[in-house]
Amino acid sequence: MATAVVMCAALASANGAAAAGTVALAPLPNVAQNLTAYGGYVVFSEYQPTERDWRLMAWHRGTITALPVPARRTSFDANAGPGANGTPTVVYSVCARDPVRLVAQVTPGLPNPHAPRHEEPEARPDWTRAGGCRIWELSLVHGSPAPVNAIHARGASDYMPAIWNGEIAFARTVARAHVPRIYLWRHADRRLVSLGGGPAPSCPGHPGKRRCLSEEGGPLSAWVTRMSLSDGALAYEWFSETAEPGFGKEESTPAIRVDPLRHGRQSGPSQVLELHWASGTCGFVSGSSPDAVGSNVLYMRIGGGCDQIFSWFTSYSPSTRKWRISQPSAGAAVALAQDRGTTYWIRDLPASQRAPLPFEDIDCSPGASVCSPNPEFADTCNPTDGTCTLMQTSDLSL
Repeated sequence: MATAVVMCAALASANGAAAAGTVALAPLPNVAQNLTAYGGYVVFSEYQPTERDWRLMAWHRGTITALPVPARRTSFDANAGPGANGTPTVVYSVCARDPVRLVAQVTPGLPNPHAPRHEEPEARPDWTRAGGCRIWELSLVHGSPAPVNAIHARGASDYMPAIWNGEIAFARTVARAHVPRIYLWRHADRRLVSLGGGPAPSCPGHPGKRRCLSEEGGPLSAWVTRMSLSDGALAYEWFSETAEPGFGKEESTPAIRVDPLRHGRQSGPSQVLELHWASGTCGFVSGSSPDAVGSNVLYMRIGGGCDQIFSWFTSYSPSTRKWRISQPSAGAAVALAQDRGTTYWIRDLPASQRAPLPFEDIDCSPGASVCSPNPEFADTCNPTDGTCTLMQTSDLSL
């Protein structure tokens, strides 16, 4: 059973110290807003517009290189951590069917139901559309990609892995199931341990329904994204679709969750750290990019209104149930990963922020990360939408 510990802070009440010792490392055009780091390696997915696919990349000692991993049609669910021998290692899935979104291409004179559809790569995939996924690993120092055969189960699709000291957490979906299970594969005894998870899809207004269906009649789903493992916690982002009667479409609600761990087992109930919240026309608060650091969780909180965006580095301790926060000085921080006390993060400056702005017509609160007439940013770092930069902060003052 999960315990809800969501903090509902006012947008302008982020009075934590600003991040100190921050430097820009490299521009990150066309990357997914997701980072993972260990042993001085920062790993991310980069979109190749010409090939219309994604490559797995790594920043190390000032150089960005492509990892020896085949490109795929969606961004990678990669996670870096220590392997069984302590070597920096990255784990990821390889799927028989990647979770690529099909988008209708409207043709004049043809009604929508008959519109041809084409694949559109996603930066934040819906993993319910994937199939036949298996977990692979790669040593970042010297190695070749190899499947983790001990995890594979016939008929199962495994994705979103996270590694720590050779142990691997992952999400598994089996045939005809629309809610994944989360497992921890223990390297020492090669056993699977079941961990927590989030809620199944919900059907407000129909509490007696045994199965939630979409407006089109298909089943609603839940899935996991952005998973991180340490010796004391598993942190992850859980999406669950909700069918709102009468609205004609379904929405997926993200939540940041943590499962406390001890000796390779869950030591307490799952806790909900952050739920997406929206109010009025523009107001929102949402969490993303969870990173397990020891027994704590570090993640991004992003919120704002019609003309401003705030972002906070947020640290939560499951044992004390206390938060600590810090703010970037400029631009929205949209993804992070901590490596032995050093925090790497993506700073996103929307294109509208870079143009001359009539600030006399804008009422922005002090501490806003982005302030403009239209401070929206996409979930990718496409240069037409804004400028993304890999940043490094030595002290978050958390």
